[in-house]
Amino acid sequence: MKTEQLRKAIIERYLKQWVQPGGKWSWNEDGTVDVIGDVAVHYLKNMKKLPVKFNLVSGFFSCASTSLISLEGVPKQVEHWFRWESNNENFTEAEIRSVCDVLDRVIVYDK
Repeated sequence: MKTEQLRKAIIERYLKQWVQPGGKWSWNEDGTVDVIGDVAVHYLKNMKKLPVKFNLVSGFFSCASTSLISLEGVPKQVEHWFRWESNNENFTEAEIRSVCDVLDRVIVYDK
């Protein structure tokens, strides 16, 4: 299996866990992923940054109780709300909005 195929196969394993029921994803030419639906990344341990580079999420994006220390890979645009809660690194609403165009509210909770 080629390196790119292997990388996509690994990412698709995560997407099957994170994209909520009824949601669908597609690959963009630049390697980013669009999701029609909601994404919930919860209880992710031993990972400092997302292995997926999201582009558009048409629903909500929720990231909670993870070991993430970076916003790298979060969607470029979220059409509903963006939640960042109880992760190893806390970010402000302004920091999140500087990397992601959130069309609804940003919810931030500390540990």
